[in-house]
Amino acid sequence: MTVAAANREAGRNQPAMPTLVLRWRRLALGLAAALALALPATGCVTTDQIAAQATSSRPAADLAAIRYFADSPPAHVVPKRRAGERHTVLALSGGGPDGAYGVGALAGWSKAGTRPAFDVVTGVSTGALIAPFAFLGRDYDELIAGLYTGPKIAGLLQGGVGNLVWQPGLYRHEPLRALIDEHVTDDLLLRIAAEHRKGRRLLIATSSLDAQRVTIWNLGALAASDRPDRLTLFRDVLTAAISVPVLFPPVPLPGARPGEFHADAGVLRGFYSGLELFPGEGLGCTSRRQQCALYVIVHNKLYPETREIPARIGTIGSWAVASIIKSNLMLALETANRQSREHGIRFGMAYLDTDRPGVSPIDFDIPYMQAMYALGHDRALKSDFWRGTLVPPQGPAPAAAPVAPPVSAAPPPAHDPVRSAAFTP
Repeated sequence: MTVAAANREAGRNQPAMPTLVLRWRRLALGLAAALALALPATGCVTTDQIAAQATSSRPAADLAAIRYFADSPPAHVVPKRRAGERHTVLALSGGGPDGAYGVGALAGWSKAGTRPAFDVVTGVSTGALIAPFAFLGRDYDELIAGLYTGPKIAGLLQGGVGNLVWQPGLYRHEPLRALIDEHVTDDLLLRIAAEHRKGRRLLIATSSLDAQRVTIWNLGALAASDRPDRLTLFRDVLTAAISVPVLFPPVPLPGARPGEFHADAGVLRGFYSGLELFPGEGLGCTSRRQQCALYVIVHNKLYPETREIPARIGTIGSWAVASIIKSNLMLALETANRQSREHGIRFGMAYLDTDRPGVSPIDFDIPYMQAMYALGHDRALKSDFWRGTLVPPQGPAPAAAPVAPPVSAAPPPAHDPVRSAAFTP
């Protein structure tokens, strides 16, 4: 019996999560949402203060090789490629427990025999936790399946309001850090470093609370560096990348100052992709020197869901955050699709439809995550898993969903291989 199958069997014997616990967690998420929405609006900042902040937020010189701001990437994120070589990018979005869907999809993609060796893998939030293992390929499918469908992930949320007395977060980091430390080892870093030296890139996003900007960490460069703290810093970055503000304390990381605070970047950026991830910032793909492809796995629903919202702070707060995340995802997909069409990059996305029940992004319920893993695995085996445009949901759905237009209404240029809603990688 495989690890994933054993975990699914164990999950059937897990007792249902008490209703009171679910309500408390949703309340906690609502409070976090309210604070997250309110904090950027507080205070009055002058032009001089903004200029001073921009200067002080620049990373130290010795960090230039391992981090940069997403809005000002360096000139050469990826090395040059030989003419005719394939260049494939995988972007993994945030989505909390729905990350199990992407883990299952990667395993199904491996089973289908069409999964490429990605030249670049990026991750945001739950996608950041998946990214190192997706980067190393199908040999790690079972390990990451065990992480997302096993019993340990259900124990991540330990703490409560009392924790706010001595830390800036409702839940303790220790269970999350223990899970990361167990799976991120010296051997893993050695393997990632070897792939980085071949020209491949592993990039993880965090949100710099000090600079109010998305920071991209080149974890392959970190793994291949001679920094004595590379294993600890690698684990710290992953911990920060999935530490939702207010729910978890921010993580101090090296930056403009030694203890610059970083947290989950999911609210600011649903996933990370950009022309800087392609040879010649996409020009190599336009001129057909390279065969380029971008795949985005979105661990979230994209279409609006209409439902009656009770007047409770937890529900209102979580629904507001969900709306912001969906809007950001749609805009990011539109940008990625447009850039891909303009530069001859093959574009495919996979996302959650409305045919599964909604779940709070902090409800790490094992049977649910096992079901999402199985759903992603089975869908990845089908020919219509990867889509070139958004496809409005078909058939009955748990809530009315208005038909949304395609990501890009413009006709594809002649060199664009994406000509329909679905394609085979």
